[in-house]
Amino acid sequence: MLTHTAFAGGLIEQLPADGTWVKFDMITIDPRMRPEPESQTLTMSSVGAVTVDGAKCRWIELKIVLKDDGKPQDLVKFLVPEQFLTAKEDPMCHVLKMGRMDGAKFAVWSDKPAIRKVPYHMFLCGPLANVVSLPNVTVETKLGNLDCPIVTGRYEFAVSGILSLRGTFENQLHKNAPFGVVAMRVKIEMMQDGDAYEPTTWSLKWIDAGTNAKSEMPDPP
Repeated sequence: MLTHTAFAGGLIEQLPADGTWVKFDMITIDPRMRPEPESQTLTMSSVGAVTVDGAKCRWIELKIVLKDDGKPQDLVKFLVPEQFLTAKEDPMCHVLKMGRMDGAKFAVWSDKPAIRKVPYHMFLCGPLANVVSLPNVTVETKLGNLDCPIVTGRYEFAVSGILSLRGTFENQLHKNAPFGVVAMRVKIEMMQDGDAYEPTTWSLKWIDAGTNAKSEMPDPP
């Protein structure tokens, strides 16, 4: 049974203890970039708790790995006040600092992430609009079979005056999942100057979790 009325679109429905990590199987379908679906894993971790101007904050790190060769495709982390890491808030609109590793293992940092965070916005967005609750499903996990509510909804944001993104979500939730999300499917549509691009779809399913997460990126300057 759902006990709250606001639901995150992305992967943070609740905030666990620092050091918690969760790993998802991920399938990306992006016809604009490649003809075949891409098989990946995504690991999300809380890798540090700090205080900035009196506000408790967390470093949230995302790592995407291509299954074919096991090499990281992307490694990025965000500093966000804890008060915005809830289902009722939109974490990506409150990023204080962002870091990303390039192919040479050199960390690029920004205090004004703006456009740099756009590809990751749907992983940490919220709350959803036009929410509809669907019948529960039983999902087999490492914690056993979980009876998961399903919610659908939309999230939209304007990147600039001419560019906007819209995500249509279907999320499976459970309080025993570390960040509250067991599975997520999102169709992402990008509109520019009134024209819509062919959508990208991400499908994620929780496969593992643990504690004592450590950042794979160097500390920011």
